Amino acid sequence: MAIVNPQNRGPKAKRGRSKMRMGEISADEYRSTALLQILAILIILGLLLVVAIPRFVDTRRDRLQEAEEAEAHSFMRALHGVLTVNTANHYLRGVKWVQNGETLMGLLEEDRAMPEGMRYADNVWTDKRTGLQWEFKGASGRLPPRIRRVEQRLPPENWEMEPIVRGAQSRSPDS
Repeated sequence: MAIVNPQNRGPKAKRGRSKMRMGEISADEYRSTALLQILAILIILGLLLVVAIPRFVDTRRDRLQEAEEAEAHSFMRALHGVLTVNTANHYLRGVKWVQNGETLMGLLEEDRAMPEGMRYADNVWTDKRTGLQWEFKGASGRLPPRIRRVEQRLPPENWEMEPIVRGAQSRSPDS
């Protein structure tokens, strides 16, 4: 059996005058490795800052917009349900038609209130948060009263273009 001397830790590394042995790491090598790790972490954080965080904020804003639209649509579905019941009662029992949106909202259940960002004026419900609009149309002739969504029309684009002016065409010099 070979006796291992604790003083002898193996062959010396050939690094000039250094007294380091193989397997040992110098302080300079450790510092450079730590700097590379810190640099890699900063690059990853930079990528997160540039890509992931704006995407998260956009997704959050989109989800909030969808929730607001769902709330407005839910209220309008409730109004449609009340209007359907009124129409059925008109045909079956001879109840008078609903004359306007104010009366229609009065027929809603008491716990059902108009969403916070929604306004009603002149038989038009407008959701200020989403820009959605619905219009109440009274009964006319054989048609029952109804609620229809008002499609938003984009304003016409004004093309302010300068007319194309043909400049004086220069002739190539004859030589």
